[in-house]
Amino acid sequence: MPEPFGSASKTYILKSESHKLHEEFEVDALKATITLSTDLVNLNVVNGKVNNKAIAPVTFATDHDASMVLLAAAIEALGTAANVADASVTAARVITVTAYDSSLPLVLHEFATTGGASAATYTYASDNNRIYKGQPVKLTTSGKIEPYAAGDIPGKLIGYAEQDGFGGDLVTVMMKAFAIIYAEAYADGHVPGVCRMAAFNSTTKMMEVDDGGTLDHTTIIGNCLDSGDNGDVVRVAVF
Repeated sequence: MPEPFGSASKTYILKSESHKLHEEFEVDALKATITLSTDLVNLNVVNGKVNNKAIAPVTFATDHDASMVLLAAAIEALGTAANVADASVTAARVITVTAYDSSLPLVLHEFATTGGASAATYTYASDNNRIYKGQPVKLTTSGKIEPYAAGDIPGKLIGYAEQDGFGGDLVTVMMKAFAIIYAEAYADGHVPGVCRMAAFNSTTKMMEVDDGGTLDHTTIIGNCLDSGDNGDVVRVAVF
């Protein structure tokens, strides 16, 4: 019998509507995080490895925040030899590392602190963001997609992937929304993701959407697909 999704008889998509809304998105990159148990202090020296490549030792400088920036820079300096595209401080004690090639491993290991009055310990986590056909997906604040997770609010679900993909791949999503419309960002710093209606601009005749305030089942109207500042035109996938 003919197979609408390939030659294999097994598929994770049971049915699809011919008129269903579809949209293409880029899959977010493979990322790993390293979290410190406590602040870095004077005389601390940090060593560690990414994919078996050792960073240049990082010595405490000025304060914890400045030292974290130095540690992120040391990780990023490993570059493609360690499959590192970039590394940045994403919280007071957290550094997020993005893979250069999401199809290859990104493993942080053997980070240790010596010297100083106290020594931070390190916890690692990985977010491979790999997408599989039929998997529910959500938007990141950069407008890319990643797997929808148990515990996420239903409003974050934008639809279901129609192909497999990992970081950088383009994947078609069978959208939960019934339409994509133009709207205006209500405030500066607007990012993709769930949004609510903030106002209707009677001058431009466009809805203004906001990614702040109360965002739950009582307020969410859909997912904004673009970033922007106050007054910028953005696309919104409306439920």
